Amino acid sequence: MKNKKAIHFVGIGGIGMSAIAQILLDRGESVTGSDIKDTHIIQKLRDKGAVIYIGHKAKNIHGAMLLVVSSAISKFNPELKEARKKKIPIIARAMMLALLMEGSKKIIIAGTHGKTTTTSMISFLLESNGFDPTLAIGGELEIFGGNAKLGQGEYFVAEADESDGSFLNLSPDIGIVTNVEPEHLDYYKNIQEIRNAFKRFLKNIKPGGAAVLCLDDENISRIVAQKFNPDIQFITYGIKNKKADILAEDVKLRPWGSQASIFRNGVLLGTLQLNVPGIHNVLNAMAAVGAGLFLGIRFKKICNAMVKFKNVRRRFEVRGEVGGILILDDYAHHPTEVRMTLQAARMLNRKRIVVVFQPHRWTRTKFMGRELGAALSVADLIFVTKVYSAGERPLSGVHPNLILDAIKPLNRNVKFLKDTKKIISTLLETLKSKDLLLTLGAGDVYKIGEELLEKINNE
Repeated sequence: MKNKKAIHFVGIGGIGMSAIAQILLDRGESVTGSDIKDTHIIQKLRDKGAVIYIGHKAKNIHGAMLLVVSSAISKFNPELKEARKKKIPIIARAMMLALLMEGSKKIIIAGTHGKTTTTSMISFLLESNGFDPTLAIGGELEIFGGNAKLGQGEYFVAEADESDGSFLNLSPDIGIVTNVEPEHLDYYKNIQEIRNAFKRFLKNIKPGGAAVLCLDDENISRIVAQKFNPDIQFITYGIKNKKADILAEDVKLRPWGSQASIFRNGVLLGTLQLNVPGIHNVLNAMAAVGAGLFLGIRFKKICNAMVKFKNVRRRFEVRGEVGGILILDDYAHHPTEVRMTLQAARMLNRKRIVVVFQPHRWTRTKFMGRELGAALSVADLIFVTKVYSAGERPLSGVHPNLILDAIKPLNRNVKFLKDTKKIISTLLETLKSKDLLLTLGAGDVYKIGEELLEKINNE
């Protein structure tokens, strides 16, 4: 796909966009891009030869032969306007990913949540067993030095984005769905539409391929029951649903990990051990087990890889400990993710769990404010901050109070703090030895933990 003219990424700093840009750069392509702010990810792409502009301007696309656009970019963006005027083709990120994957065997991970960790686990599993895959991950993994890798093997592992339906452009050899829940309700009308989209994704799996599906999930169970795509193998996994092909029994959770006995079709395979916490990570690892077994990797080798797996950046990430206060950060922004993260946090046996939650997107706050409040209410002390818009315009009548109002009947220890300085000063006054501070959200809430650590260390 080598071209002298550049492929220009509008919103190149996004985790999904930057992964694709990095692979193109490693293949020798010319890449330019733009974003609203500079980040370490953008600097890494610059180091590889990309020309990146901060700010969106029409002149940025000079010399581009193709524009790749993030789903977060407005159709009124000046670079898109200029491209339309100059008749330069514009494609979605998922379409660029599909082009990039041509000629490879594709392992694509989809689902409402758990995608990034599951993609990372499968990537690590293949890397550990000599597959040398190409990877495009929705998070940064230490072993790969980031969120992407150009491999020499035949497999390409990638995370799908269902938010705008563009994941239906992908045709996997192995398609994995971790769960299906109400989400992105600005695009989908209801859960039925969401189920239909995931069913179409599974229909896109190539003959002779496999669908690896979590049978504990009610919506996935409903999809599986419809019995479609007879040309592929359906591999189900679960903990609660005893009908699953791959079943975890005797699950034992530890503060920083877990273990479980794994059965396939009633036959004990052995014990799976993980050094990442939470029941949700047991399920994520079982998706990797299902994919690995389909690829012919022996269960013992799968276990050898999984026990060495270290979590993705911003997934239950330890930012530091000072004065007996442990500071963790997690990307959780959906009610189920928040609930699972807080369950894992409770296993750490700290005196109090203090949460700073940053709502992500106005639409999610509108549609899921009540559910987010219920999930957050189990913390001992909750601070809710302003909405991280992720490019969305504010919606009339939508405010973090939608979340606070849902928390207050369940837990009175909640407060709205808009200003970062106020959050830091309040935390300095509030936190005590043996507390756990947990910053939650898909925006830039992690910076609060960083600033707090710096402040305490400098005192």
